Amino acid sequence: FNDWGLSAVVKFGGLEGTECYKRVPDIEGTWRMVSHCGMENYLSAFGVTGDQAAEMISGSSLEFFTLTRLSGGKIKYLTNSKQLPAEFLVKIGETYSLEMVGFGTIEGVLTELKDTIIQVMKLGGKTVKLTEKISGDFMVSEYVVNGNRASTMKTIMARD
Repeated sequence: FNDWGLSAVVKFGGLEGTECYKRVPDIEGTWRMVSHCGMENYLSAFGVTGDQAAEMISGSSLEFFTLTRLSGGKIKYLTNSKQLPAEFLVKIGETYSLEMVGFGTIEGVLTELKDTIIQVMKLGGKTVKLTEKISGDFMVSEYVVNGNRASTMKTIMARD
């Protein structure tokens, strides 16, 4: 047993097998944004400014995301976001695709290890790197567009 998971050899009668468990982030539950910085710069990288940006920023505090792990490495998302589908599934390590209102199609992939989820998304001709670190009932996220640190947005979400 260590920080990465657990591996155990099991013997039962004449049979022997190995059990492996990977440590993954505790993502289940309903998450709400409680703090953010750099959202204006992030939105500006996609050409969203002025009243439209102000509306998206103020609306973000009302959004929630409920995450549930399903079998087969899938994660189910439920949200009230105006930009995302109300429900969608993502399989860890496989490309996903979904429509984002005002931005078009998002294609992405995510993976996880220990307490962190790493995700890369392509939308609006740009590439976004998203790193989410979970600690207890808090999730700290960092978004960077096209590797440009000036576009960085950081958010902190709390689990209900």
